[in-house]
Amino acid sequence: MFDGFLMSLGVAAGKLVYSGFEKITAKTAETQEKLILDHLKRNAETEYGKKYGFASIKSVKDYQDKVPLSDYSDYADYVQRMIAGEHDLIISGKVNRYVETSGSSGTPKIVPMSPKGVFNVQAMGFCGPEYCTWRFHKKRGTKMYLDKNLMTWIVMERSLPNGEKICDGASIPISIMRPFMGAYTVSPANVIFTDYPDKIDVNYLLLRFGLPYKNVSNIGAILVSSAVSMFQYLEKNWQVLCDDIEKGIINDSVELEPEYRRSLEKRLRPMPERAAELRAEFEKGFDNAVGKRIWPKLSWVYGMASSTLAPYAERIRYYVGPDVPLHNFGYGASEGYFAMPLEPDATDAVMLPRSNFFEFIPQDEPAGERPLLMHELKVGQKYEVILTNLSGFYRYRLGDIVECTGYYNTAPKVRFLYRSNVTVNITDEKTTQSMLDQAIAETSQASGLSFRGYSVYGNTDDKEIHYTLLVDAEKDLDEDELRKLGDIFDEKLCGINVEYNRYRVNHTLKPVDVHLLKPGAHNAYREMLRAQGRDTSQVKPVTIINTPERKEFFFSNIIRSSK
Repeated sequence: MFDGFLMSLGVAAGKLVYSGFEKITAKTAETQEKLILDHLKRNAETEYGKKYGFASIKSVKDYQDKVPLSDYSDYADYVQRMIAGEHDLIISGKVNRYVETSGSSGTPKIVPMSPKGVFNVQAMGFCGPEYCTWRFHKKRGTKMYLDKNLMTWIVMERSLPNGEKICDGASIPISIMRPFMGAYTVSPANVIFTDYPDKIDVNYLLLRFGLPYKNVSNIGAILVSSAVSMFQYLEKNWQVLCDDIEKGIINDSVELEPEYRRSLEKRLRPMPERAAELRAEFEKGFDNAVGKRIWPKLSWVYGMASSTLAPYAERIRYYVGPDVPLHNFGYGASEGYFAMPLEPDATDAVMLPRSNFFEFIPQDEPAGERPLLMHELKVGQKYEVILTNLSGFYRYRLGDIVECTGYYNTAPKVRFLYRSNVTVNITDEKTTQSMLDQAIAETSQASGLSFRGYSVYGNTDDKEIHYTLLVDAEKDLDEDELRKLGDIFDEKLCGINVEYNRYRVNHTLKPVDVHLLKPGAHNAYREMLRAQGRDTSQVKPVTIINTPERKEFFFSNIIRSSK
């Protein structure tokens, strides 16, 4: 009877979020100005506030004039002092939550998160999408089941020297709700919060407890790629899982600490009837929406699905079918939650005027111009995001580039494009992640090939510099097919990036060479990081090889080359 109760509360809370959302998006400029002036007043006596005269700031213009743009180096020392126990440095009062970034653009960073920051992630990032999906089903005339969910990631939480907890930002609400996990998820708490993150087969355990429960109503992920990884694992290992469900055991081949194994097996019992149901469905194949067939109440999938994750969004539809909506997490980062999608399957999201204070630097405009405010953006233009969050970062250069796609009331809708410091740039061609995504999508369409993953390396190791494309293809490819694939990718990228085309025409950049990766190489990379004790819940697929670690791994997984 209690199953789904918290999901129902989430929908109700999401409805409240939306009712307030209508009001604040109607007065974006006023809401933003009040938010920043109130925030500066509360933090005027902090060390940072005194340094930049927060007490004397009376307008947005004052703020832009008196407080400089910043990056993480401006806060690293403050954060370490906070961890050591100091207060009132960049934010008033005590911070009891910290977030570790994914490190996609360099070394992972530690970011403080205030109670207001936590509330934004919980209310806007989780409850909002629940209500949004409920509203979508109601409009479509279909039922949204509010039963338990299946989580597809684990939370790697640890304690800092000051005793406070640190994990990835999207996992904080799960951490807070840990005492109530049994009421809303089939995934056991001692799996999600395992003490052995580098020693367990995560996909096996999540499926071992998820498959027996026929009434799973949604699948949750931080990155939708982790849900795809789970289904790919299921496709290869369903026979073992069905045998274990029938017998009520955890397979002996799964290495677990003896005490941990016993604690998990206490929760299990033989389920021969459910095992037979599952076998019957798996024997039909994994196309034709296997997820919906094994979990008939599956009503939605949830997770980050934009930018580099778009191919995984398409892949998850292969497993759950076109009628199960995918609700994108929206736009956020370790530093906060910024924008919320209004519909499932949306690729853009509405900036939230009351969550943080935002400024925007137009791309391709002279340096030194005043950054624009939320209500000043132009549709179709690209901007660098400048963030003042509620956790102690002021006029912080996130490094994110977004495109304004429209407006909802007076609040802009944006689509995340790429990180400004994550590009392939070996001759000043500045090929962005979104350009590569588009090129690989067009290459796939033109060649008729599908890819589980791809990566690009700006190759300056050879005498003639060029791009190296590494693909995890759905089918085996011989050398001639790889050469043709390289020609297509090269042609598509020339049509997308005029600077790349210019350097190809003048032969500064030589033709693309292509390497075929071992099947599942990108998933294997994530597993390697997890085995090292790294938090992989927010590690995005590697599309640009920009570190020695990535280069060593992917180049060691090549099985065939075009040259």
